[in-house]
Amino acid sequence: MATSCCNLRSRLTRFLSPDQLQHLKDQMMWKTVEAGSPVFQAEDPAEFLFYIEQGCVKTMKTTSDGQEITFGLKGGGDLIGLADVLSDTVQTYGHSAVAFTDTLLGVIHKNDLDALLVQYPSLSLAFMQWMALEQRIMQTILRDIVLYGKPGALCSILIRLANSYGQPTDRGIRISLRLTNQELAHLIGATRESVNRVLCRLKSERVISLDHGHLVIHNMERLKDEARCEDCPLEVCVI
Repeated sequence: MATSCCNLRSRLTRFLSPDQLQHLKDQMMWKTVEAGSPVFQAEDPAEFLFYIEQGCVKTMKTTSDGQEITFGLKGGGDLIGLADVLSDTVQTYGHSAVAFTDTLLGVIHKNDLDALLVQYPSLSLAFMQWMALEQRIMQTILRDIVLYGKPGALCSILIRLANSYGQPTDRGIRISLRLTNQELAHLIGATRESVNRVLCRLKSERVISLDHGHLVIHNMERLKDEARCEDCPLEVCVI
């Protein structure tokens, strides 16, 4: 599990050249989604690919008993809905996406994307590389949740948030997204009470603090110890 003081958004641009990204954007319609509003629902036909130009989108699923599980907090430069859109048959997304902040989205229909991939075959390889990275990120998050218990999983998520949304300050790394304890709990499949206990302990030990509702990390090495850091590549240690 790597750490950095820099923001690691725009993962897609690691695989797409500026020209390829522009080809994709040229075929998109653009819309703004207000914080808290749905981007798509789990039962919607998976007919559109969404590119996040600005903002943050929460991908999630609600279980049959009403429990919310958050898969990720995707930011500027990320895609959502890709795996579903590239399927040979039209199916539902199977999960939901909600704007976590006010968000500017580029939207492209499945048919337009198919035509673009035929015209520019190199895009197909770029998308496969991107999907492989996203799968690896999810696998490492699940590994931390399953193997290291709720305290270790929470520390892992805090490191990932710092790598994805961290802003270096003279006090430590300030996470630009404001997350409630309940929202953190949804990221690791825990209760709010268990997250409260871990955060209170970390605060008392001066590992983290709060700055106007934003988490600030003061001791990254301590978080790495609790998360049993395996020194994953930096591009994998994100949310």
